[in-house]
Amino acid sequence: RMARYGATGLIVFVIFPFWSTGAVVGAVVGYLIGLPTWLSLTSVTVGNLFAISAWILFYDRLSNWNEEAAHITLGIIVAIIVIGFIAARIRSAFTPKIDATDKKLEETPPSDSDVQNEE
Repeated sequence: RMARYGATGLIVFVIFPFWSTGAVVGAVVGYLIGLPTWLSLTSVTVGNLFAISAWILFYDRLSNWNEEAAHITLGIIVAIIVIGFIAARIRSAFTPKIDATDKKLEETPPSDSDVQNEE
């Protein structure tokens, strides 16, 4: 599927920092889609240069965004835990207590093993 995009597709594949999209895997993909060695090497090198440049230029922005996102995520997790705890307490306050002397609770239908033992 990537073969129709050729060198441009390989450059884009190497640029974006997903799992297994680095230079080594890019070189293997270039070989597998049948690119000439010089074109595969050039595409991987250009992709790496773009990726490195992006990391250099945007590192501070990504770092600040990551710190803010971590605080927001932590706040959301704490809020979910607190809301869950409050909801559980409210639910337990309104749930009727089970009384052991209630005859309806003592009358349970027989299980399949009880029916087989009687036969």
